[in-house]
Amino acid sequence: MKQKSISQTVYLKSQRIRRKSSLRNFCSISRSFVGVYLLLLGLLFSLVPLSAVTVSLPDLSVPDGDATQVTLPLPAGAEYIRVSGDWSSVSGNAQSDDFELTVVGPGEITGFLPVFSNAADNSDPIPGLEGILRLTSTGGAGDYDFAFTNGTESSEAAFQNGSVQLLTLIEEFVDNASVTSGSATFERPEENGSPSGRTTRYAAFSFTPSFSGSYSIASQQVGFDGLIALYSGDQNAAPFSGFITANDDSAAGESFSQLQVDLTAGQSYTLVTTSFSSSASGSFTNRIRSFSALSVVNDKATTYEDYAARRSFVGGPEADDSGNGLANLLEYALGREADSSFAAPLESFIRDDRLVGRFYRDPELTDIAYILEATSDLAAEPDSWEVLYNSTTDLQANADDDFQEITDSELLGHSRFFRLRIVFDDSKSVTYADYALEQGLGEPEADGNSNGIPNLLEYALGRTADSPYAAPLESFIRDDRLVGRFYRDPELTDIAYILEATSDLTAPSGGWEVIYNSAIDLQLNADGTFQEIEDVELLGGQRFFRLRIVFLDAKPLTYAGYAAAEGLGDPEVDDNNNGLPNLLEYALGRVADSPYAPPLETFVRNNRLIGRFYRDAELTDIAYVLEATSDLRALPGDWEVLYDSEIDLQPNAEENFQEIEDTEVLSGQRFFRLRIRLAD
Repeated sequence: MKQKSISQTVYLKSQRIRRKSSLRNFCSISRSFVGVYLLLLGLLFSLVPLSAVTVSLPDLSVPDGDATQVTLPLPAGAEYIRVSGDWSSVSGNAQSDDFELTVVGPGEITGFLPVFSNAADNSDPIPGLEGILRLTSTGGAGDYDFAFTNGTESSEAAFQNGSVQLLTLIEEFVDNASVTSGSATFERPEENGSPSGRTTRYAAFSFTPSFSGSYSIASQQVGFDGLIALYSGDQNAAPFSGFITANDDSAAGESFSQLQVDLTAGQSYTLVTTSFSSSASGSFTNRIRSFSALSVVNDKATTYEDYAARRSFVGGPEADDSGNGLANLLEYALGREADSSFAAPLESFIRDDRLVGRFYRDPELTDIAYILEATSDLAAEPDSWEVLYNSTTDLQANADDDFQEITDSELLGHSRFFRLRIVFDDSKSVTYADYALEQGLGEPEADGNSNGIPNLLEYALGRTADSPYAAPLESFIRDDRLVGRFYRDPELTDIAYILEATSDLTAPSGGWEVIYNSAIDLQLNADGTFQEIEDVELLGGQRFFRLRIVFLDAKPLTYAGYAAAEGLGDPEVDDNNNGLPNLLEYALGRVADSPYAPPLETFVRNNRLIGRFYRDAELTDIAYVLEATSDLRALPGDWEVLYDSEIDLQPNAEENFQEIEDTEVLSGQRFFRLRIRLAD
């Protein structure tokens, strides 16, 4: 790292003391394998997992007649907004059906909510009060104002744990019909499914969802007080069987009904619309909808060159093209836009009698390093400042979301100064041979710099030769299972990361259970450069993890070579009885004893089905073919070819995975299949 750098020096003035507890990892290291390194970690503590949220609302208290407003900046692309939270009456006799929401923003809000669909005409608390509002057009990015109103006189209501989720519609069935004097009649059910004793007119509508999951069923009646009831199966006429649920009046009023139910893809259902009282008639509109959370594509620049081009910078990294007091390189490192106003890049506070530096750090920016340095003498030469942290060699995760916190090496007893430097990082070595040559190291099993970490393990963990010792493996508890967390660099193709577990430390080495092998298990890292692997067993006693790093042999690049290496036969045979034919295992980068895992995943983006699958661009003797149909009865030759890797030459969408979009907008059932074809 000998290129230009940008520095920021920060004085420590009077600071409020904040103290935080620390957590210790207890571990020992063993070197009982030649060319293989492991770390043994026993569970001696537990952590509380954090839950991810969408856009959070602050806790609100809404007095009678007042509108409490919250403004949230939201991205573009939503078709609907779901608002949910826990409602309760604070004073008086507040009722949840008098609790209303209106939203104003770049995307105009419409629909027959602003009241919440599962509200009630009483003061009982409702955990998970929810409303879905439609945008008249795809919502633009900008500030949205959420105004909550309590309509019950002389009362106060609370709305806590609230969140806003942006949605896209992935499936909708619409039933526009009526019940008249000529309609068929039946004994309608009560909301709990029991007989009501009333004979009413009805209309039946059958549908088959394409997706498994939650569906919203909203009914708006004109001219009568309606009731809707959902049954399993395709049924045209009474008597109906397989009652699931029913609703008379939603919070929107007696001419509205609402259901929220979990449905199963491919299974038929019948929605019956009737009236609450006998002989009533009128028209109605029923909408049966399934939503998907909006996916926002992160298109930020991840190299300085790209960032400078997007911002149309004229000067170099050390210039201040925007005239805001921040050098261009520093703006890039701190995630600022070109017109950001000046804000201190480095903050400091005191914890446990030591100075702590806090700064923004983006782990996705791989062409730079964040370096925090300290001195007690501002007259010291630049090269004599002490390096407290270098993001290239010190691989701990950020302390708080996007921010890193680094503690000084000295106790406070005199003046102490910090500076943050951003430097360009040289390209890393991606084989052990290159790494050892660059760092001046020897054999993989040796500890060339006497820091307690063998050379191969330093290479796997992205360390430089003079890195201090730090535990390569951490653990915590999530959902009553032990989880191992470790650094993993997917660009290192000559090694595999293997996580093993046991309940008995006296077990022989071959008796440890392999719960992860990066050469076989192809999931992306859980968090930036760190992988998290969950134990296969629930915690009920002692449990130990170890991390091994092993060299990989060069992989076969033809099916013939793969079959010979794995001892397999014909391509179409499933020699290891795991549900995957030999050719598919080869195409998906599996070894012969891999457990079954679905070769093809699907999700919805912009109202189109997307197929996602592993694709190895180095395998030149096969083609990956993705096909689609709307009718499973179609002949094999009638499926539509969406992608053929021999013809469609675009690179993978993400590392080793390809993503292909359907040619049709989702409006009914749609099916994908992945075929692997041996090249001629």
